[in-house]
Amino acid sequence: MGNSIGARIYEWLAIWREGGYEALRGKAERGRPTKLSLEGIRFVYQAVTTANPLQMNFNSTLWTRDMVRLLIQERFAVELSDVSVSRLLRKLGFAPRRPLAHAYESDWARVDSWTREQYPAIVRKAKRRRGHIFFVDESAVSSRDHVITFTAPMATAPVAQEADVKLISAINPRGQQRFMSFKGDFSIPVYVEFARRLLLNADEPIFLIADRHPVHCCEEVMQLAAESEGRLWLFFLPV
Repeated sequence: MGNSIGARIYEWLAIWREGGYEALRGKAERGRPTKLSLEGIRFVYQAVTTANPLQMNFNSTLWTRDMVRLLIQERFAVELSDVSVSRLLRKLGFAPRRPLAHAYESDWARVDSWTREQYPAIVRKAKRRRGHIFFVDESAVSSRDHVITFTAPMATAPVAQEADVKLISAINPRGQQRFMSFKGDFSIPVYVEFARRLLLNADEPIFLIADRHPVHCCEEVMQLAAESEGRLWLFFLPV
């Protein structure tokens, strides 16, 4: 993998964190209003922020776009395209929006070495083991910034939520996302729970790439990987 391709990993992450997986795919967002009612939008927000997907009769413990689409179809008899569901999730705040600038502003020699040598080695190892690569990311989502934008007709006042929600996500190079919401500080128990959920329904090994946040490097998640019998592999960005 050459420098230009390897460096694009950071670009892809930055695009995704800024605009979600539809931005990653290079599709322009259209301004058509959603076919889902205000009640339905509120239901989606509450479901994703307060319910485990198992409680909604899904065979998974992490939310995906397809699961949200099916939930809307089953509960409200409304069929939305993948693009429309992605747009809805993004407007609700379930797509990190901070640019990934620190990687570019840090040690370029280490970044170059990682993109040219370490990442291709991770890709090769994942292919040999038929594994899936995911990048992990956390972000804060203020419900006041997002839910209030979905107003009913002018006579009806929107309902703003006061609690802030945080999002931890895993995204693969194709833009497929697994995510979980949580409240409070990002902590070791939160991250370990997220990693456990990733493994719960994974048929193939998970190759998880994270930055060097102390929680990502904690002993507890290292132990989880060691006890996973080759189902969880941990790698770290150079900065």
